[in-house]
Amino acid sequence: MVSTSQEKMMRNLEVALADCQVFGECSRSNRALLETTSAELLSFRDLKLMNALLADDGEVVFPNRVEIKVPDYVNDKMDEFAKLSTAYREMKHERFHMAQGSPDVYRVDR
Repeated sequence: MVSTSQEKMMRNLEVALADCQVFGECSRSNRALLETTSAELLSFRDLKLMNALLADDGEVVFPNRVEIKVPDYVNDKMDEFAKLSTAYREMKHERFHMAQGSPDVYRVDR
């Protein structure tokens, strides 16, 4: 999921991607499957996925895919991807740690 700060950065860089379409279609379809089936039991035929792009601009085509021609999309958006890559490299990156005992941290004793 894209954070608010990432969305702001993308707006400032004037970057518009199809993330909303990809995440929306995939999450709606896959969430319904995962409510009734464990992930390890699903096949790629079941999951809604974006095709994978290969180094030679070929695609691994999934049967239940998001209708985006990935090589064309990547080539058309190359300037936007370059802007994002540059901005990401220039960002200050920090590690974060959760305090021990916080509600989301569990200790498992064996």
